[in-house]
Amino acid sequence: MMKKDKTKKKSSRKGLNIADVIVIVLVVACVGLAVWIFGGSGIFGSNETVTIEYELWIVDIRNDIASHIQPGAKVTEASRHYHIGEIGDSFKTEPYTYEVYLDELYDENGNPVDGITEGEMVEVEKPGYVTVILPITAEATVEEDGYYVNGYKICVGGLIYIRTPDFAGAGHVISINVTEGGASK
Repeated sequence: MMKKDKTKKKSSRKGLNIADVIVIVLVVACVGLAVWIFGGSGIFGSNETVTIEYELWIVDIRNDIASHIQPGAKVTEASRHYHIGEIGDSFKTEPYTYEVYLDELYDENGNPVDGITEGEMVEVEKPGYVTVILPITAEATVEEDGYYVNGYKICVGGLIYIRTPDFAGAGHVISINVTEGGASK
């Protein structure tokens, strides 16, 4: 029969030594210095709030769908459900047009249009469809890289999918103007 070795194993528990304390104090001091130098805004973001009006350019939507747009309606970003403003009083609609080559242009009977130079590009109106320029007003936080409405970045050229109680669509931001509290970017 074999005897069991009854020697105790030494634990490998280390205590907090002076080198650990020095490293912790240095890290806390560096973070405190950075907050003091940047005033918190460079690290934690700006607290400046302004009122902005941005215009959303929505193209190629049916006229009957565009008629559901109501001034004053609350606008929600459709995929993340952020509240991103309210529709302004004066939105514009204009006929939707697109460009075609003249050799693709046909009359109402499907016959090619006579007397045109093949290869030219012309603008054609699409019946029953419009382009909407939709002003949206919102309270925004000013950051170094733009404006944020409830955490959602609003920037010129950005594509936004929107939803209101009676309308849903997508469009590009074509302008941003500060109406109260700061300068436009």
